[in-house]
Amino acid sequence: MTDPQNKVPFFLAGEGAYLRFRLADLVVLREKYGEPTPVKVRNELGFDQDAVETFMDRLNTRVAVSDPVAILDCLRAGLKQADGRKPYAGISFDDPPFGIADARKPIIDALVLGVTGKDYATLLAEQKERDAIEERNARLREKGAIFDGDENLDPRETLMDSTSSSEPSGSDTQPGS
Repeated sequence: MTDPQNKVPFFLAGEGAYLRFRLADLVVLREKYGEPTPVKVRNELGFDQDAVETFMDRLNTRVAVSDPVAILDCLRAGLKQADGRKPYAGISFDDPPFGIADARKPIIDALVLGVTGKDYATLLAEQKERDAIEERNARLREKGAIFDGDENLDPRETLMDSTSSSEPSGSDTQPGS
């Protein structure tokens, strides 16, 4: 078997400790933290809209605020040896050699990596890029841009510069020019 790439070193537990959430580990956490739940969220315009809260939303929130139960659940499910498969047995879960707040970032990194295949920093950078595109598109919509179904500018449409005139210039109407 090859060495799995979707693992995060967890030096707090000792040498050779990694956090890796395999599918079976994620299923265990989902069973504890629940099925996706429809929720209402307030968007940036102040309107309620439908959304779905997943077990990952709930779990990440609880880990981020140092919930000891969530952190312990994640360590029990995800702490592995260097091979990324066998459980790491080098620490006592009742008396870990680190503060639980120190475990938050590596746990969240490993959860995100296990679900998306991307590290948390990459995911945040991609979200920032999507937000910038949405902001640009909103500004263009205000100017009358037309988008296709994928929120890309329709190549058949162009926006006129606010300084240009809709009247043809003299050179556009003169024959032979």
